[in-house]
Amino acid sequence: MTVSSPGCWIEDESIKTPTALAASPTEILECVWSEEAFTTPSTGNDSQRYDLYGSPLLRTPSWDGTLHWASTETGAVAPGHLEGALEAAERAVASVLSSTS
Repeated sequence: MTVSSPGCWIEDESIKTPTALAASPTEILECVWSEEAFTTPSTGNDSQRYDLYGSPLLRTPSWDGTLHWASTETGAVAPGHLEGALEAAERAVASVLSSTS
């Protein structure tokens, strides 16, 4: 087993699916994303600027309605948080289903 970058992921060639690992974990690794070089702004703390998220423009399908956006940044409710990501996923799925029926 190889542990990479301070405890953020595990690579193990013998594990073919995520469910195999979940069925019998041998260890739990925790990653503090705010301390990672590639997930934290290098200057200031812009990560708390939630006013930059949730724009209706981010929720509008693109490419003649064939590309539907779904991420925490597109959430109408609690953008930038897990609840925003869940709301965005539900919205995108409903949008895709309604556009294909």
